[in-house]
Amino acid sequence: ITGYMFITDPGIQHTVPLYRVYFPDTGGNFYTIALNGINGLEQAIEKGGIYKGITGYVYDTGTWTSKSVALFRLYNGKTGSYFYIAGSTNRDDFLAKNTDYIANDTVGRIYDDPSKAQTDGASPLYRYYNPSTGDHSYTMTQEIVKTVDFSGIDADIVDILGQAAATEGATMR
Repeated sequence: ITGYMFITDPGIQHTVPLYRVYFPDTGGNFYTIALNGINGLEQAIEKGGIYKGITGYVYDTGTWTSKSVALFRLYNGKTGSYFYIAGSTNRDDFLAKNTDYIANDTVGRIYDDPSKAQTDGASPLYRYYNPSTGDHSYTMTQEIVKTVDFSGIDADIVDILGQAAATEGATMR
């Protein structure tokens, strides 16, 4: 689990959609809350990305709450893939071990504590890795996950209570 966010618009001030763009040339996924600008939805589509909809809702980057942490976008220049991780400590640990990645941007703010997330009605954001493309995909619901062909894909699947929720064909990472 990358963190916890909202499946639908919670009606909470400063929550915004997290948009997904898929790049068929690399098999990569790009997530953003921005509509315009260097890391925006419009530019990603202009670069050949295909808009795939809203993944969920996060707090915008300018909103700070004691319950939320930054969701960071990291970029691998060798593969052209992106990796998303919650919290500065997790980001720093990941970058120290994965020197092909660099920090790219702060995407928004999400929960990293399941008890705080559950209190506010947030749900897990699941991360999947596809070794054939080197990219990670993120989804909010296990129902969507169950429709995925898991051939060669590892999955981080842990439900909001921290219990294993393995799906047939997926492996815990």
